[in-house]
Amino acid sequence: MTYPRSFPLTQPRFSAPQRLCLFLAGCLLVSACGSDDDGSDTPVGPSGPVELSITGFLNNQDQSFDRDAGQVVLSCDGTINVLFGPRSGSSLKNWALRPPGACESYKQCGYIVLTVTPEAGGSPKRAAAANLSLLASVSPGRQRLDAVLFTGDDERFLQANEPVEDTLSGVEFVAPGDCAPASTSSGATGSGGNSTASGGSAGATTSAGAGGAAGAAGAAGAGGDGGAAGDVQG
Repeated sequence: MTYPRSFPLTQPRFSAPQRLCLFLAGCLLVSACGSDDDGSDTPVGPSGPVELSITGFLNNQDQSFDRDAGQVVLSCDGTINVLFGPRSGSSLKNWALRPPGACESYKQCGYIVLTVTPEAGGSPKRAAAANLSLLASVSPGRQRLDAVLFTGDDERFLQANEPVEDTLSGVEFVAPGDCAPASTSSGATGSGGNSTASGGSAGATTSAGAGGAAGAAGAAGAGGDGGAAGDVQG
């Protein structure tokens, strides 16, 4: 029995133009099939233009005021809810409201920082929240409000190299006039009435010589009632 002769294996030979074509074809194939990493240009989470605006105020007496109100009445505890927009559901449009460290891979994500500065002079007050309503402590008088978006990494969010923020000046905050005073309880101490007792006059002697019965002793004076306790104010 005879066997076919074996042939030595040789590598295929390609010209320079053929090698270039093969290289380009491989690049196109990889691009079409995708890669295993997630470093694509597709944004993760919300995308699109981001805006921030102070839209109004709400106190705990259920009174609401828009951003252009002449006066804003504070809550009885000296606070006010500052409202933000533009809204998209429970968040800002094209923005995920989350506290620091909770944004994961989201780029347009973070929280709002509000600074309230007295225009007559004084120390500013700051507050932050991942919410469309931010509770701020405000003193009566004209105030300047500055709101700015921060990322989950505690840095100002930049859009076209500019921070996303809003400023409202000359807002006149006034104290409410219908708040109940602080609850107190005071009871008046009553003073006891003076007690007196005087014996009755002895009876006159009759012709029978019998001594008149001694006059009945005067009834003792009744003790005064204690003062009534003061009303408790709620």
